[in-house]
Amino acid sequence: MIEKLRSRIKRDINIGNKLLLYLLIGGYAFFITSRIWMPDSGELIEATPYYEVQAMAGHEVYLTRWSYSEKDQTMEVIAEIQTKDLLDTGLEYEAVERTKGKLEIQAVRETADYMVFRITGIPEGWKEISLRLTEEGGDLLRLYTNIDAVERTDSLPEKDQDGYEADRLEAQISYDQFQIQEQESVIQELKKKIQSWNKGSQNWKMQYTRQKKRQRRPEIPLRKRGIRSVQMRRISKSGKGVLRSLRSGLIRSGSRSRP
Repeated sequence: MIEKLRSRIKRDINIGNKLLLYLLIGGYAFFITSRIWMPDSGELIEATPYYEVQAMAGHEVYLTRWSYSEKDQTMEVIAEIQTKDLLDTGLEYEAVERTKGKLEIQAVRETADYMVFRITGIPEGWKEISLRLTEEGGDLLRLYTNIDAVERTDSLPEKDQDGYEADRLEAQISYDQFQIQEQESVIQELKKKIQSWNKGSQNWKMQYTRQKKRQRRPEIPLRKRGIRSVQMRRISKSGKGVLRSLRSGLIRSGSRSRP
C-alpha cells in the first residue's frame, strides 16, 4: 500500500514537473516569436514620405498617395515616375506584407509618367506593406507604408481609366499645394533674414555715426560764442580807456615841467 502511494506521488510530481517545463518552454517561445507575428508599433519600418524622390538606375519615383480602406481590404497607391533612359523598358512590381508574404497587386493605370496600383486582400492585423519596383537590369526600389502612417479612407471601389486619372490629378493638386507651402516657408525665412540684416545695418550706422562724432573737435555753442565776444569787446574798451588816461597824464606832467 505504501509503495503504491509512493509511486503515485512520484508520478504526480513527474507530471507536474513536465507541465511546468512545458509552460516555461511555451512562454519562452511566445516571447521570442511575438516580435515576428505581433510586432510592436514602435518598431515599424518608417513609411516612405510623399513627394520625396526615390532614385533608381533608370527611373526616379515619388509617391503622391497611399490610401487604405479597411472595409474593402484594399489599397490604392499612386506613384509619379520619370524615366532617365530614352527607351523605357518598364517596371515589374509586387506587394509584400511583413508577416503574411506576397499580396495580390494590379497596375490599374500605367503611363510613361505615373502608375496607379491596386492592392487587394489586405489581411487583418497587418503591420507593414512594401511595394517593390524592379527595373529590367535588376535594380530594386522598396516603398513602404505601415499601419500608423497609411492614409485611411472609407472605401476604394474599382474605377475606370478616367476615374484613376482623376485620382492622379487630385494627388498632383496635393503635391502642388505642398510645394506652395514649402516655398512660402522659404519666403518667410528669407524675410526674417532680411529684417535681421536691416536691423544689423541700422545698428552699425548708429555706432559709426557715434564714433565719428567722438573723433570730431568739439565746437563752442553759439550762445557761448556770443558771451565771449561781448567779454572781449568790454576788455578792449577798458584797455583803450586806460591808454587814454595814461596819455593825458603824461601830457599834463610835461607841460608843468617846461621853464
